[in-house]
Amino acid sequence: MVVKVSVCDNCANHENNNLNLISEEHLSRDEKKATMLGLPLTTDEIVNLPMDEFNERLSKHDLSETQLSLIRDIRRRGKNKASNFLPDVLAVQLAFTRNNFLRNIFTIF
Repeated sequence: MVVKVSVCDNCANHENNNLNLISEEHLSRDEKKATMLGLPLTTDEIVNLPMDEFNERLSKHDLSETQLSLIRDIRRRGKNKASNFLPDVLAVQLAFTRNNFLRNIFTIF
């Protein structure tokens, strides 16, 4: 199944204002909800824009309470996911560095 996702005509920051065709099975739950409610920002923009730019972009649109609620939920979940991901990455880097250090010590002797 293919879903048509319309890009907001009011936002100059979108790469193009044509309809994008995205395969539904590749959309996350939040992306599907955002598409259904016609949010003016992508889920990536909702999560990753700096707070000032995020608020500025939202103020340019007349959004319903349902849309605002979904946007807040998407941003919160995205930030939580990012904060949970970072310790895992750091742990892998630390283990890799420690193993390389130990390997180098044992090859010297």
